[in-house]
Amino acid sequence: MKHTLGRLVAASFIIAYAQAVAIYYVGDENVLWPDTSSTTTASWGTVAPIMMTYFLNVGYRTVNGSSTRTYARDGYFYNLVNNDLQSGDKVIIEFGRHDEGGPTSATGVVDGEDDSLTQTVLLANGTYETVHTFGYYIKGMITQVLAKGATPIISSRTPDYPYATSNVIDFTQPKFVVYAGVAAAALNAPYVNHYNATLIEFSTLPKSTVDAAYTSDGVHTTSGGSGAYYVSRAFIGGSKCSSAQGALNGHYSDIGSGVPNFC
Repeated sequence: MKHTLGRLVAASFIIAYAQAVAIYYVGDENVLWPDTSSTTTASWGTVAPIMMTYFLNVGYRTVNGSSTRTYARDGYFYNLVNNDLQSGDKVIIEFGRHDEGGPTSATGVVDGEDDSLTQTVLLANGTYETVHTFGYYIKGMITQVLAKGATPIISSRTPDYPYATSNVIDFTQPKFVVYAGVAAAALNAPYVNHYNATLIEFSTLPKSTVDAAYTSDGVHTTSGGSGAYYVSRAFIGGSKCSSAQGALNGHYSDIGSGVPNFC
């Protein structure tokens, strides 16, 4: 009887594990630094899993230097949705750094909130591409995730080093942070203002700690200086705001549960 019970418990655990919800991280190198063995640079997505329950299977689908435009155009999102995504899964989507520069740049999008705006550009390979707005691409991703019965969680881009030009943190929202929120709201998708949440957290920390959170370029976060840790905490805290609609409720680990809201 004891052995039978043990086998039943083991079988139950295997079934539970197999049916665990998967959480996918979609974005650029600011979500997952491509060299995960780096002792100097790390991104928040590396640390985030420790703040969530181990019953969440983690999948990274980040592409270094990508924007909404290139990620969609080059088939990365299509592959995620059609090859990996299952009903009940969650997809964190964070872009906005490489979307600047306009359609004639390698990764830039058409500026504005009007999704009907487009611009056709000639690519280096001799083909033409119709480029859309940031919101157009984000809404397309939201729609595809919802169609699979999964939950999209739109996360805004994170801030650069906030003390570069002033000794006071400026909470003004860059346009791609605004665009992310507008796109999520249009389709009633959960939204984490990761930009604002990070600045709120940094405002509670000594400046020396924030200094150590960034590499010398003022854009990417440190591993040894705990930048990735603080920005990950900011995401968790931001996910506890009303705009996130409780999308991660029930999935926080003890560490994540202890993070306050950064709203």
